[in-house]
Amino acid sequence: MMNIKYLFGSMISLPLLPIMYYQGKRILRSVPTLPEAKGIEGQCNLIEDSKSNILKVISIGESTIAGVGVETHSEGFTGTFGNEISRLFNLNIGWKVYASSGFTAKNVMHKIIPKITEKRADLIIIGLGANDAFTLNRPSKWKLEISLLIESLKSKYPKAVIIYLNMPPIKEFPAFTPLLKFTIGNLVEILGEEL
Repeated sequence: MMNIKYLFGSMISLPLLPIMYYQGKRILRSVPTLPEAKGIEGQCNLIEDSKSNILKVISIGESTIAGVGVETHSEGFTGTFGNEISRLFNLNIGWKVYASSGFTAKNVMHKIIPKITEKRADLIIIGLGANDAFTLNRPSKWKLEISLLIESLKSKYPKAVIIYLNMPPIKEFPAFTPLLKFTIGNLVEILGEEL
């Protein structure tokens, strides 16, 4: 069934596509490109001599997971998450990041999932959505791509818990124009509802 909000938003946005295209190009030229973080693996050890009792965390996704804006993944989302979980639950955490800035759910499925080599994962974190909104992915297509991604991960790691980060707050991106915040921001909310 077609998402009514998406259909209505598409009808409103269609005549505005040339303006949005121009605004998007202008933003791309004015916003600096930041590198992805270094050091894709790490550990948070609280308990000495218990290497066999480590919670294995894999994080997968786009720029937030890729650590855009920080020097190392230890300072980024995955390292910070690992430290907090380690501290809160008194656990040793081993984490690894599989992410690339600009990737959509489809990109992750085809270009990242085949590269995951860990034999075990206890917790899988997925952070996607912004690039699917930027590419104007349809909600039904997004839902299918996310379902395939989750099925692939569950077949590879049947005992792993899979969690999904909140959708990115596009309406709060300061570099975006009000038109882009409205159209892309509403689309990311629709994708979040499908998720």
